[in-house]
Amino acid sequence: MKYWIVPQNNKYFRLDDLLKVRDSVTWRHRNNFQVGDIVFMYSSSPINKLTYVMVIEQINAPIVDDSEFWGPKYEINKKNCPKRSLFKLQQKLSNTLNLTYDDLKKHGLTSNLQSVISINGILLDYILNEIAGITLEASPEFLPKCGTYKEGSTMQVTINKYERNREAREKCIKVHGCYCNICGFNFEEIYGEVGKNFIHVHHLVPLSEIGESYIINPIEDLIPVCPNCHAMLHKKIDGKTIPVEKLKILLKNKTH
Repeated sequence: MKYWIVPQNNKYFRLDDLLKVRDSVTWRHRNNFQVGDIVFMYSSSPINKLTYVMVIEQINAPIVDDSEFWGPKYEINKKNCPKRSLFKLQQKLSNTLNLTYDDLKKHGLTSNLQSVISINGILLDYILNEIAGITLEASPEFLPKCGTYKEGSTMQVTINKYERNREAREKCIKVHGCYCNICGFNFEEIYGEVGKNFIHVHHLVPLSEIGESYIINPIEDLIPVCPNCHAMLHKKIDGKTIPVEKLKILLKNKTH
């Protein structure tokens, strides 16, 4: 699976208007997308920030009549982009997130975002951290502002999502420390100021497996982990994810 930033401009296609009435779009392009790839849509001037998370569900998608959303320059874009892929909406990103062009430039972006780019490394980690270190289940836009740590309530926003509570995340990091509780990696020690306060937080019982609302204990139910260990914790073997203690043992045996 790859991650991409795909710029969009209302002069060519009014994506915002389309996503008010549909949850997917057939996107014209000339890139080597694959089914399952994740796309961060970047809205150009005057917005200049990431606005949507989408997943590629189909390559060589059928032609769809979406002419009502064409902008004045759509025909030019259509000729330059012969391929079609189906993008399925995962999240609409909150306007309060630090995902502007300037934010991305400060965290590893080297492109001017005039065309599609593939991303990884520090830039990808920064983006995932800004949307709460998620596994594409929810966005902070839908987080409740409350004093209790309630997690997992299914809510209907285009598609079902699971709520995540930023207060619980912050409490977890305060207690357990801002380093990976599996491999010990500390971003600030390696990357300096840019890595300060950066870490993912892992639910010991995945929200997708709970399927109902519950009151979370941020000390007992969450642990800080690096993106690599986080990915391994979500890897399934024979249909089951790897427990934290087992991953620690695997890592210890590999490094000794």
